[in-house]
Amino acid sequence: MIYTYGNKLVRLFITEFIWGRYGMASPDLKGIIRQMESGEEFSMTEKQYIRSTGMGIPKSPWYLKNRSAVAKAAKKNGYKITIQERTISFEKGP
Repeated sequence: MIYTYGNKLVRLFITEFIWGRYGMASPDLKGIIRQMESGEEFSMTEKQYIRSTGMGIPKSPWYLKNRSAVAKAAKKNGYKITIQERTISFEKGP
């Protein structure tokens, strides 16, 4: 139930509807992880990323390299992400 209006209502909506009940959408990384498991370095264009994951590349280069789901998968599999004109390269590294 909602008892208040204004900013509290907006915060409640954001908390419950977007984060709580439905969660944030996440990319389907199965194809990218399969490529990472091969141990080879690879690159993909923005179109290839969209086709592979079903979602667009995050707009912030920093977020894409450090905090995104694909960045976490890359780190877990021993890769680092570099970006050159919206092309993602996965290189073996620390």
